[in-house]
Amino acid sequence: MIEVREAGPEDEPALAALERKALQRAPVVFLHEHVPGLGAFLALQGDAHAVWVAEEDGVIVGCIADSTRRALFDGTERRVYYLGGLRVSPDASPRTGFALMTRARRRLEDGGHGLGLAVVLSGNAPGLAFVESFTRRRHEVVRAGEVSAIVVPPLPVYRTSGRGLPRAAREDDLPALASLLSSSFSRHYGAPPFSEAWLAETLGRTPGLSIGDFRVVEEGGRLVAAAAFWDQRPVRRLRIAGLDAPNRWKARAWSALARLSGGVGPDTRGGPLAVCYLRFPSAEAGHEAALARLVRAELADARFRRRFAALFAGFHENDPLRSCLDGLVRFSVPSTVLLTIPKSDPALTARTYDPRRPYFVDLSLV
Repeated sequence: MIEVREAGPEDEPALAALERKALQRAPVVFLHEHVPGLGAFLALQGDAHAVWVAEEDGVIVGCIADSTRRALFDGTERRVYYLGGLRVSPDASPRTGFALMTRARRRLEDGGHGLGLAVVLSGNAPGLAFVESFTRRRHEVVRAGEVSAIVVPPLPVYRTSGRGLPRAAREDDLPALASLLSSSFSRHYGAPPFSEAWLAETLGRTPGLSIGDFRVVEEGGRLVAAAAFWDQRPVRRLRIAGLDAPNRWKARAWSALARLSGGVGPDTRGGPLAVCYLRFPSAEAGHEAALARLVRAELADARFRRRFAALFAGFHENDPLRSCLDGLVRFSVPSTVLLTIPKSDPALTARTYDPRRPYFVDLSLV
């Protein structure tokens, strides 16, 4: 018999073992190790969170995680239920995934959430259909485009010059930074309610991330571009668990270039990958080139290359800010965004949702 219950700190070793056993299939497969555990990492994501485990004969054979965050849709703040981390042991009963998704559906429907969101690897047609089938009773399901997880090796050739070179942010930049973030993501569905208070609170509760980790570009006396470079090693470590043939060749070239330029380089045999996460990349309309200069300057910096093997970023396919990575060597893994909209919601429906607009997805928290 399968029992689903909320996980506790004592389950973290079993959850880590399940993560290693139930690796997803993709061109690039990453293994995430959460420090001190998955529950502590989820606490960074939203106002409420939980990890649910499926047990069979007293053994954990599956898990799923959820969190609730505040997000804006056309200026209206809504509570969004984020679902992720579905893992099922290869030798578990076929009913395991069904039991975990049934618990997630109850949380979505009975928890007072206005919207729900899940991200499923593109090309995983059975997985997409499986998730969609569980929410159609009270919700419309919208495939809200693709978001790509992107790994960019830092290389010394990414040098930049010209006006508006980046600098480290200061404490007195906080109001202007919050204003820039708010304007940059005003057309995105699902963006946080960026404000000075929200940003200060987020930085205060996020290990390894402070105002000094932002780089900003100033032009005409105002901030026109910014991005945070987050060292997640205090809370999460990453390993490469698998590469398909084309990406294996890319990784070998990456490793060779890193050695020649005095950088860290990847460990493709399963060792830790020192990754820096690009968070809150933003730019005023018409200043996307300033954001590109900012990212290139950081990737070319010798101090960055000695600390990190890669920059990890995530962008929706319709996001104009994704152009900041144009021309850079990168590895990409696309996923499909599934948005569930209550059928009882008169303000937002599958018919009024505009698929041409970008969706805000912070993959540094996924």
